[in-house]
Amino acid sequence: MKVAPKAESRKPKAEPRQPPLRLATDDDCWLVIEAARARDAHDVAAQVIEALGARDIADMVRFQQFVDARVREAYRWDLWAVAYVMNGGCSDDGFDYFLGWLIGRGRARWKAALADAEAAADGADPDDEPFESEELLAAASIAYRRKMGEEDVTAFYARVPAAGAPRGAPAGERFDENTVAEKHPKLAQRFGMA
Repeated sequence: MKVAPKAESRKPKAEPRQPPLRLATDDDCWLVIEAARARDAHDVAAQVIEALGARDIADMVRFQQFVDARVREAYRWDLWAVAYVMNGGCSDDGFDYFLGWLIGRGRARWKAALADAEAAADGADPDDEPFESEELLAAASIAYRRKMGEEDVTAFYARVPAAGAPRGAPAGERFDENTVAEKHPKLAQRFGMA
């Protein structure tokens, strides 16, 4: 008796989970980022701005709080050193923009980079420099400005608790620009700093 070969079962590709109707938690905000990455991994900020534009102002404020908290969480010298190597230099504003880029890479990459700063470079193509996203840091205010038809976002930031609060010095041991390539030789080689 011949047995017919089994038909391959093909599962449809799972759609990324969509954020809930309200952004109540950090998990909800990460879902906004993941959904944006699924739509366009090369321009996450534009996708986030569009998604936030369809939400109410409270969600925009919540998303801004989420982004601000991630920046404070990662305001560390070890990550700044990696940003310096990856970008061939990194000012204080450049480091903020690097953190915007890192947030835009999603929760898994974010957590990996917090556990090991060099993991921030995993999967990054050196030709995609600069590794920065100022737009993601400002996504909520841009969405607000577009929704409200206002150029001035002062009213938006007035709604964000602790907006613009000083964050102090980066955590950890300061890196030396003259020896950073020696401390990160594999990254320096990969990103052309060796």
